[in-house]
Amino acid sequence: MVKSSSLFGGASLALILFVFTSIASAQATPVAPAATPSGGAVAPLSGSYVISSNDVLRFRIIGEPETLIEAPVSADGGFFFPFLGEVRVQGLTVEGARQRLLALYRPDFYVDPQIDLVVISHSRRTFSVTGKVNRQDTYAFPPDRPVFLLEAIASAGGWSSDGLANRSAVRIIRTNERGEREVIGPINADNITPRDHPLQEGDVVEVPRRLW
Repeated sequence: MVKSSSLFGGASLALILFVFTSIASAQATPVAPAATPSGGAVAPLSGSYVISSNDVLRFRIIGEPETLIEAPVSADGGFFFPFLGEVRVQGLTVEGARQRLLALYRPDFYVDPQIDLVVISHSRRTFSVTGKVNRQDTYAFPPDRPVFLLEAIASAGGWSSDGLANRSAVRIIRTNERGEREVIGPINADNITPRDHPLQEGDVVEVPRRLW
């Protein structure tokens, strides 16, 4: 009986050691990172991304292989869609463009089309900050979200260190779709929130000098 109990105890100890060793081994093995898309795989931007000219789009109606098309958005903001012809998509979010296409395809072309619209690659969009900031320069928009006025000023190092920035008379210089120059402002930067005044491609933020 003593010998049998000893064998049982030895087996139990071995089992416990095996479990602890397995747990320690699992904890020491790093989790593999998610694979990065490669070899032509598409990493779609979020539905809130605003489409710009020269962005490359992939469009298809699921289940209708003849509708597949990949092409850049034209300089004037249009994209050629099967059966519809050119539709202006510049300035729309990806989801906004998808909803617009749903309305155009229903019901004359498809009863309930499942539209897949993806930005394959985005053009480099920029804005500039000039005047009384610490780093006057041209900056790139992030690919998948807007940039707002206060963030643009912060990107330029904030208000100039000499204290001469006129924070109550900031202007946004914008070129509209007709190529005309528009001035937005003066804007009192002390009276706006971080999500006021989203910038558009090519905007110039101008921070003037105080006169007193």
